[in-house]
Amino acid sequence: MLLPDLTDLAQIRAEEMTVYCNRKRPGDVDWDTVLIENGFRYSYAAQNIAAGSNTPTGTFGQFMRSEGHRLNLEGENFTHIGIGYRYDPNAGRYYYFWTMILAVCVDGAGQPDVRDGEYYPTRARGDANADTVINAADATYILTHASELAVGVSVGTSKGLRESADLNGDGRVDAVDASALLSYIAAAGVDPNVTIDSFVW
Repeated sequence: MLLPDLTDLAQIRAEEMTVYCNRKRPGDVDWDTVLIENGFRYSYAAQNIAAGSNTPTGTFGQFMRSEGHRLNLEGENFTHIGIGYRYDPNAGRYYYFWTMILAVCVDGAGQPDVRDGEYYPTRARGDANADTVINAADATYILTHASELAVGVSVGTSKGLRESADLNGDGRVDAVDASALLSYIAAAGVDPNVTIDSFVW
């Protein structure tokens, strides 16, 4: 679950990376001191950092190609996440800096904790890949998901994906949804007032 407090701390780390692009913080101190110094309660936390990509999708790809970063994403039962981003054209050769902090949040007694302001990011209908733009990449995302299911690959379907990609509301995210989305995208290029509902059957 995205947590504003944790996002604030991830933002600190992203900004620090523009002057010290390293897993540690400036001064060569451990990255998690940003949590400790700000009184953030947790039982376990991990950090993913990346530089150079100018999109969330590209950055996620960097994480998934790195064994350590991928294990952070697939590993512990993290309860919350914070994401920081900083663009600095004067910061060496990378320009784009990303930080993800994953944490298991606990209360003062060490029990699982619900934090103020936590939320699941919502996606617009049709934004299957959650990049805030509805285009052919979303249809590709849907088709990839459907083809993996068709060949027996175990693919989890998140609530966000179902709500954004199951355009006809039949409980499945499949080629029918991708076809409707592609038809909508083509029509929207000609008529910006067209709606997805016109292409759902």
